[in-house]
Amino acid sequence: MTEGAVASDDKEPGATEGAVTSDDKEPVVMYCTNHPDRVTYLRCNKCGRPMCTDCLVLTDVGYRCHDCIRDQQSRFFNAGLSNVGLAVLISFAEGVLLILVGLLVVLFIGFWGLLLAPALAGLAADGTWRAASRQRARRLRIYTTVALIGGALAGGAIVVLFIPIGLWGFLFFVIGVFTFYNRVP
Repeated sequence: MTEGAVASDDKEPGATEGAVTSDDKEPVVMYCTNHPDRVTYLRCNKCGRPMCTDCLVLTDVGYRCHDCIRDQQSRFFNAGLSNVGLAVLISFAEGVLLILVGLLVVLFIGFWGLLLAPALAGLAADGTWRAASRQRARRLRIYTTVALIGGALAGGAIVVLFIPIGLWGFLFFVIGVFTFYNRVP
């Protein structure tokens, strides 16, 4: 065994066998931090821990371990519960308003009113984004879209009592929901 080598019985995660000195040209044998029985030559480019191919994820900046990716994502999603709650309430109200305005537009303009659906839904998505104080949450898009659909169904239930919705109203609703979902970050 060379100087600085670790005995094979005493392997610790990330331990090297046959440590390389500047004079020695032998390759460094490392063991995965999560799987001590796997030999690896890869490291996370952020924390430097040795990892096997099952533990690393290829990102735009190189290979990263799951812990470093999770740490980075937790900084990216920074909306609090109050931000998400306010965004959901605003989305519900926007759903009611969107269906009422949309049905009136479709009622008077007909098919051509469908061209306004993406614009109105985009305005609703921007309002939701501002209500969340432009903070990101993991499932903000899903929560707010469900709230928008709920508000539209509640508003639609009121409108159906007075105005028949018809095919154009339904298409306006569908186009608006898809636009809203794709616009909320």
